Amino acid sequence: DRISPLSGIKRIFSKKGLVELAKSLFKVFVVGLVTYLTLTSAADGIFAFMQMNVSQIFDLSTDLVFDLGVRLVLLLLFMAILDYAFQRFDYEQSMKMTKQEVKQELKQQEGDPMIRSRVRSLQREMSQKRMMSDVGEADVVVTNPTHLAIAIKYDAENMHAPVILAKGQRLVAQRIKELAREAGVPLVENKPLARALFKAVQVGEQIPEELFRATAEVLAFVFQLKRGQSVATQV
Repeated sequence: DRISPLSGIKRIFSKKGLVELAKSLFKVFVVGLVTYLTLTSAADGIFAFMQMNVSQIFDLSTDLVFDLGVRLVLLLLFMAILDYAFQRFDYEQSMKMTKQEVKQELKQQEGDPMIRSRVRSLQREMSQKRMMSDVGEADVVVTNPTHLAIAIKYDAENMHAPVILAKGQRLVAQRIKELAREAGVPLVENKPLARALFKAVQVGEQIPEELFRATAEVLAFVFQLKRGQSVATQV
């Protein structure tokens, strides 16, 4: 891969690059300042080198180097602690930004909460319309009689068990009963069965085994009623 000078310049003059540059310059400045102050404080001894013997010069130089070394080590240790604290603070800030960016991205992906709520509302309306359009296909509507209505269909040739085509309570139940009357679907009052079906079975699901017998009795009554009407019509 070719190295781009422009990308290198961008890295240097980026926010992070400028911060690192400032930190490095500050460290050089502080180290230089401490070195200067240490040497200045020992200036009298340094200027007296010409009048000292080798042993004295060695002792003075050793003390000076040791003093400067201790000061620089303590200074660099202190600066390292400050740098660690800054790096940790910068990392925590970047993590906060990352979390906020993730939330923003998820919000953009999922859409505005108000829009999602509206979409769910429209989906419920469409689902209810489809459910209502199926009421006319039911064999019977079991009622509470006023609060609940459950539309049931059973085709012995194509179904293993009766299926709930529609269900509702209060106003929805009233609408189901109205549509059933318009389509000529029998209404049968059975409070225990209506409550059990409404609670246990969702629209489109088959009736469970524990409710099959009670439902079968209602369906048998309805089918017998229909056969009686058919015979009466033929006669």
